[in-house]
Amino acid sequence: MRKLSSQTPLHCAVAGNHPSICLHLLENGANPNAVDAKGATPINYVAQGMQTSHSKLILTRHQYFHIMWSNFPRGFHGSYMILIFWNLSCGFVLNLTLLGCVLTEHGQLLQLLIKKGAKVDIDSIFGTPLQKAARGGNTKVISILLENNADGGADPNAPSFGLAPLEAANCAGSDITRCLVKAGANPNATNHLGLTPLEMAALRGHLGNAAVLFPDTAPIPDVSPWSLPGLVSYLFSEEVEQKIKQLEKKQILMYLSEGEAAFRRRNYLAAIYYYSEVIEKDPSNTAALSNRSRCWAILDEGFKALCDGQECIWERPMWPEGYYRTGVALKSVKKFSRAAKSFRLGLYYEPGGNEEMNRAA
Repeated sequence: MRKLSSQTPLHCAVAGNHPSICLHLLENGANPNAVDAKGATPINYVAQGMQTSHSKLILTRHQYFHIMWSNFPRGFHGSYMILIFWNLSCGFVLNLTLLGCVLTEHGQLLQLLIKKGAKVDIDSIFGTPLQKAARGGNTKVISILLENNADGGADPNAPSFGLAPLEAANCAGSDITRCLVKAGANPNATNHLGLTPLEMAALRGHLGNAAVLFPDTAPIPDVSPWSLPGLVSYLFSEEVEQKIKQLEKKQILMYLSEGEAAFRRRNYLAAIYYYSEVIEKDPSNTAALSNRSRCWAILDEGFKALCDGQECIWERPMWPEGYYRTGVALKSVKKFSRAAKSFRLGLYYEPGGNEEMNRAA
């Protein structure tokens, strides 16, 4: 098992929901901080909701603690308790688990992790916990994060890989926006396009959010008189639309460059983030699709790599690299005859090709 996927027996026991096996492995020296091929520890599996159990087990450096059923309501993760492996000496594990709790909206587990020292302002390729909670529209999780701001926790204006929390809240509704503004989020902070959260809300048609942001946003000199209808008319004028398009083109080039730099550092998840940003803005960008496919293949995510490789072929049917990326992805999912065919097609469009295509074909 470990040879094929870098999973330890402990990973497998957690994923398969076998608490007795987990406990046996831990008592016999299993490493709770071991990572699989994607960098995930057993506790990351738990935070992402990959298994359930009748009890909640927390592993510390020297002993085990069982958290009793009464500490959590029925219905928490179904009718069971979640099984947690937690080594308090590893802050990295704590912080990633906190982010997992935000993503899966485990509010009570989130409170427990913060109490044990997890950082509420950790940044990752998924963004900050506050940014993810804002996008998900979870007021309870947002409240928990903001209540811990006095301890140097969640900053409503913290930059991250993703959108700033106030801009992310455009996807969730005016209640979340109001909550963030009340907590001190800056409505005049601009994004990479030089636009405020108000302008982004108006552009996307989130007029409820725009109405909340309008009173606290500084007037734009070119909008006269300063009003919400006037702002909408201004933003959809031909001049502003052209300006935004030019800025987006520059941003795509910047993201491609950042993705390449992240790939050279072997930070493949960060590279995937940047390439995904390019693809979101330009779905036919084959450079980003090809590079993201390469990253997915390295992370042993064969089917995701295959989707991007096939998209390259769809966009550019005579481009050899698309067939090469597809071939690599097919190999990783054990479709060897189809992989060889894909490599042969790549060689057809580029006689000579590269070494792997020649060898496989």
